[in-house]
Amino acid sequence: MILVTWNINGIRSFQKKYDLKEFLGNYNIDIMNLQETKLVEGWNIKKELQLSEDWYIYENTASSRKGYAGVASISKVNMTQMKIDFPNERFQMDGRMLLFQYQNYYIINIYFPQGGRTKKDIPYKLEVCDYITEMIQSKPGKWVVLGDFNMVKQELDLARPKQNRNNNMFTIEERERMAHLTQIGLIDVFRNTYPNKQKFTWWSYAYNARERNVGWRLDHIFISECLRNRIKRIEILEDVLGSDHCPVLIEMEM
Repeated sequence: MILVTWNINGIRSFQKKYDLKEFLGNYNIDIMNLQETKLVEGWNIKKELQLSEDWYIYENTASSRKGYAGVASISKVNMTQMKIDFPNERFQMDGRMLLFQYQNYYIINIYFPQGGRTKKDIPYKLEVCDYITEMIQSKPGKWVVLGDFNMVKQELDLARPKQNRNNNMFTIEERERMAHLTQIGLIDVFRNTYPNKQKFTWWSYAYNARERNVGWRLDHIFISECLRNRIKRIEILEDVLGSDHCPVLIEMEM
């Protein structure tokens, strides 16, 4: 099965730059997980993308403000969407997460809060991370957690670690939370597969950052340790354009 995570930074503007339906077909994707869709109520993904009836669509749209945040999953397989019981009203209104059960797997599509240049929203981000880890610990099983984490774990994950030390997305607290995910039995699939390779998934639109490859690896796929031997491949598709993020693809036996 092939799963992809991709922050597309607004699905309607994205569609003007890149054909998402073509991408689904070219990479033979089974479950496509999108973040920052910026969808509003009443917008029909299947109709707008001209997808066949064989696809299942799952959405969590932000009600906090129009055209903000939001996540969506486009799937060839029928998954059971589960309730998110995080008692944080802001998180619920931001539409940042989808939780599924598929066979004996749990799948999370997550868009973490960014944190802000002033770092005012880092406590919010850390609270979301704590909720995710507590949920995983409370439901032993086979987990796949993917999305835009807006955090990196180590210096290899960004082009300029010294200049960004303790800046948003690379604070000590965020790095500790990322490390904690591995301590509770998850593995960072890309870093597990390529311990020393430096690749990025996000580049600022400013200063030709993408052309200069001055980026961050903010988009991650974590899986339960027991699934390690089911990984067939993991790819960061940095040449796929359309957003300031690029897709991350995993193929695994499920």
